[in-house]
Amino acid sequence: MLAYVVVIAVLIPFYFAWIDKRDRVKNVLCEEVEAPEIINPQCPTLYILFPWLPVVFLFVAYFLGIKLDVVTANFLSIALVFIVEFIRHRDGKKLGEDMVVILRAMAEIFISVVSIIIAASVFADGIKALGGVGILANAVGALGGGSADIAVLVSIAVLSFLVYGFAVIMGSGIAAFNAFGRLAPDIATRLGVAPITLVLPLEIASALGRAASPIAGGILALAGFAKVFPVEIIKRTTPLLLVAMAVNILVAFYLAKTNPLLPQAELSVKVETSSIKDSNLLLDSF
Repeated sequence: MLAYVVVIAVLIPFYFAWIDKRDRVKNVLCEEVEAPEIINPQCPTLYILFPWLPVVFLFVAYFLGIKLDVVTANFLSIALVFIVEFIRHRDGKKLGEDMVVILRAMAEIFISVVSIIIAASVFADGIKALGGVGILANAVGALGGGSADIAVLVSIAVLSFLVYGFAVIMGSGIAAFNAFGRLAPDIATRLGVAPITLVLPLEIASALGRAASPIAGGILALAGFAKVFPVEIIKRTTPLLLVAMAVNILVAFYLAKTNPLLPQAELSVKVETSSIKDSNLLLDSF
């Protein structure tokens, strides 16, 4: 993960300097947009810290050795904000109205994200029940021409770009990762590599794919602020994301070859995917 972050950080100033120079020649640069200013907000400035409460709870619980998942952290944050709002307004009716807004937002997320996760889980279990893992592993092995190294490289590349593509289409990396991430440990075992070395590049690919999706929430918000079409942003950033994908695949291949699967190390698919799914849910909530 650190490898592609470093590569992208080094390339960003040079790449976008070249892109801006090219657009200036073509006279297609966007006009400067004034930053909106919030005047007289209806809440104290301290409230800007409240959206970070789930992250704070998760990090504190981790370092204290307390088991805390994302859902519980969110409900703890809601409860704390509820108490603060009650102290501030002393109006139970207003708090009830505010809770309705939160519940409606949760319902929208259930429709757009949770239902896709359920469908992806059914898809993954169906693939397993029909023997799809073995078929996919054998197919990848055949593509590798019988070479174990090529088979591992092809497996990482194919699964990573599948997750990347589905994340671009869906605008969320959670469903894409859940669909193929559940299959990765079984495929890794058949290829003789540690499951984490195949699961990790898929998780990173889902994040990169979300950043390349014109329907992702962050891209839509950025496009609205810059007053451009989301596709225009994607056109400028996709080359860098593809470079990150290449680095991701190469690093994963190196880790796979240096971390072969130990005979006594039997890792469960649920254990491998649940922790990364929680982190992905937290990222998508922002």
